[in-house]
Amino acid sequence: MTIKGGPSPSYYKLKELLRRRIAEGELGPGESVPSERRLSDTFGVSRMTARRALVELVNDGLLFRVPGVGTFVSDPKLVQQMSVLTSFSEDITARGQVPSSRVLAAEMVGADSFAAARLQVRPGSLVFRLRRLRMANLEPIAVQTTLVAFEGCERLLAEDFEHASLYSVLTDKYMIPVVEAEEDLEASLAGEEASRLLGIEPHQPVIITRRTTFTAARRPVEYAESTYRGDRYRLHTHMARRPPQSQRPKPYDMDDL
Repeated sequence: MTIKGGPSPSYYKLKELLRRRIAEGELGPGESVPSERRLSDTFGVSRMTARRALVELVNDGLLFRVPGVGTFVSDPKLVQQMSVLTSFSEDITARGQVPSSRVLAAEMVGADSFAAARLQVRPGSLVFRLRRLRMANLEPIAVQTTLVAFEGCERLLAEDFEHASLYSVLTDKYMIPVVEAEEDLEASLAGEEASRLLGIEPHQPVIITRRTTFTAARRPVEYAESTYRGDRYRLHTHMARRPPQSQRPKPYDMDDL
């Protein structure tokens, strides 16, 4: 079988052929992909062409390499909808996987000036700090540091956040439902600690999110920073273009009534 000929480069044709086989389940998660030499022999392309196709699929997150062993199909990325406020546990459960956490730290700390501004408290005010390794089917997905501020938040020290969702605890036990959030996203590279906790190579791409959540009274209650594996997490949002200013409905004028 050969993929030569036609307007598209050979590496692109091979890449799309492998992508289609992954999408259709012919190559499943964790399954090894043919070597560069085997791809070269099977499809009549050079090993350099085969290597480029594999490298691009690795960069796209569809494949991953194990040095000295081979190239394998990645698990599908977890997708978070950006238009709905959900917890990590809700996201993972909705995808048919089992969420879990390992608590790295749970303590009361003084808020620095940045966190104090986000939570609208005085710098140095005691806030609850929760640092967790978040997992899906026991696979590390994110490292999350959360700061929570409300009167009596020290009671959160007694909660079992390895098994409980923070949002559920706030809503069900403390009657503090979070109803909206503002979130910033940033692409970055994994530092030493994140690499170790997430089980990835240093400087591998990660997604950093910074979220402030609010009550119905627009009172900030939580500020969270999360570092997600770039090869296992994807964010999705829906956007609509606003009509031009001239086409937007005009506000009512008292003279029109």
